[in-house]
Amino acid sequence: MQKSLKNRDIYLRQLKAFQGTEMIKVITGIRRCGKSCLMKLMVEHLRGSGIGDKQIVEMNFESMRFAVMTAKDLYRYVSERVIPGKRMYLFFDEVQRLDGWENAVNSFRVDFDCDIYITGSNAHLLSTELSTYLLGQYVEIKVLPLSFREFLDFHGFTITDSLLLRKLMMFLADNIGNSVSATSIGNTLVSEGLLTEGNRKVKPATHTIQAYFEALKDSYISYEIKRFDIKGKESLKTLGKYYVVDTGLRNYLLRQPVFPFAAGTVTGVKKFLISDEIHDMIKS
Repeated sequence: MQKSLKNRDIYLRQLKAFQGTEMIKVITGIRRCGKSCLMKLMVEHLRGSGIGDKQIVEMNFESMRFAVMTAKDLYRYVSERVIPGKRMYLFFDEVQRLDGWENAVNSFRVDFDCDIYITGSNAHLLSTELSTYLLGQYVEIKVLPLSFREFLDFHGFTITDSLLLRKLMMFLADNIGNSVSATSIGNTLVSEGLLTEGNRKVKPATHTIQAYFEALKDSYISYEIKRFDIKGKESLKTLGKYYVVDTGLRNYLLRQPVFPFAAGTVTGVKKFLISDEIHDMIKS
């Protein structure tokens, strides 16, 4: 049973923009970042727009089915499936596993009316030599792991109050290792006037704050250390301590110095702060 694919529209739009052109669409990124799924999304888009299954050739070179294939075998395999008078759509996943793949792919572009999509890791797929060989003939689509916004969408989290989420993240970053509760945070944010944007006058609901906590934990932005009752030998459900997984992100949020040196104490080292421009980006 095939799993349903989650839409990654930011990258799919880039592929669609070059659909039907002679440019080879090269999808790169680290392992497990979603390159193969993006390719499948493009296949679904083509089928939904009326492209027949026989016009689409999909090959995954991680499969044993194609493990012993040579570049000539690849050319033969594709050429046998070309439909005269029809544009073919060729999808090659992890193609860098095939020696001489660039010769076969370039031949497809020259010999057939085809639209070519390939995936692979950045290090192997577009080495200096290959980049020169395919210069001017390809466009690279760089795929990154899920953004926080994508994570929320994929897991069904609904953020109705983006200001509250930002302030919660800032609060947690500034209270590392302190015992906190959803109720106390809500009271603090209101009493300190930290939720004044949008003319807010009412304390946010405790269950909303708790839901946002869970979203931050599930996305590995923060984690909770629960209190432990030594006598009862069990974890307590309230007043846990929260930590930010990435201390660099914490400094980013709080606009702390990247280097923990006072200005002028180390020759050549300045007190670096996150620029206002970058700080504004994380707020958007």
